[in-house]
Amino acid sequence: MGRLGLDPSTCLHWIKELKNFTNIKLEGIYSHFPTAYTDRSFSESQIQRLIAIIGRMGSQEGISFRHIHISNSDGLHNVPAASQSPFTMVRTGINLYGCFDLEGRQALKLEEVIKIRSRLVAIRTLPKGATIGYGRSCVLTKPTIVGTASIGYADGLPLHFSENGHLILNGIHCPILGRTSMDYTTIDITNIPNAKVGNEVICLGDGITTADWARAKGTVPYEVICSIGNRVERVIVEK
Repeated sequence: MGRLGLDPSTCLHWIKELKNFTNIKLEGIYSHFPTAYTDRSFSESQIQRLIAIIGRMGSQEGISFRHIHISNSDGLHNVPAASQSPFTMVRTGINLYGCFDLEGRQALKLEEVIKIRSRLVAIRTLPKGATIGYGRSCVLTKPTIVGTASIGYADGLPLHFSENGHLILNGIHCPILGRTSMDYTTIDITNIPNAKVGNEVICLGDGITTADWARAKGTVPYEVICSIGNRVERVIVEK
């Protein structure tokens, strides 16, 4: 990765130095895949380098490790050797949320567990020709029942969902109208005549995935999860 850690050509020297500290116990060693989702040959060469280093430490210095790992979530799906001996554990990150990288294989059957819910805070009927949102990019072509949900890009909702995404109300996908604002998003609820202020609006989950958000933002699911705003209340539901 080139950000932290020891260079393979000098790591044996530094590990020997660490062994000399009486209050340090060497428990584990690991590396990390930068391209497990695309470049399997490079990932497998990383595995062989790490195994060779461990072998030299054992034969030359009598150093062994209880914990040996290299596989992240992408490694679990794309590099089988990273989950086999001599490795003793894996580090799954985004998979804990049931999510995947947009690239590479998806070998495990996972259920996405992240949901973001908002509420309908206003319902208005606007005439043909009315414009919605900043920039007036949406011009209604017919009378439309417009619902306003209390969520915006400050909460993590992709700005690029504007006029291109959907939110779910009463189980129905409702097109987003106009540009998503900082705090509010407007949707077409003309086909939901029984909608009421206070109804729950699904923004993520139930068919809208982190991958959908990531593609809309031109980014990866990791950033989507990390960019969910602090004012979004976190609730953990046990099943």
